[in-house]
Amino acid sequence: MQTGEAAAAIGGPLLAGTVVSLIRFQGVVLIDALTFVAGMVTLALVKIPHQAVAVEARVSLWREAGTGFQYVRQQLDYSACSACTATFTSYSLWPAF
Repeated sequence: MQTGEAAAAIGGPLLAGTVVSLIRFQGVVLIDALTFVAGMVTLALVKIPHQAVAVEARVSLWREAGTGFQYVRQQLDYSACSACTATFTSYSLWPAF
């Protein structure tokens, strides 16, 4: 994996310089615009099924927050990530003495 990243770090600028020298900057911008349009057309053609949304009774903000915390506590990965984030945030906000 590191070999691929190194090759991309070396080959990417080399390829970009070659393309710019061959088709000039305007050609590169045109290619960029065409790939953007191709991506947008592809996204527009994707069929997204619509699901019926059940109308639920309004739940208080505290109940929703409690449900969210309960879910995070049950998921080990989320709990570890939340603990690391809380620890980092707490210590980074303290003034350095």
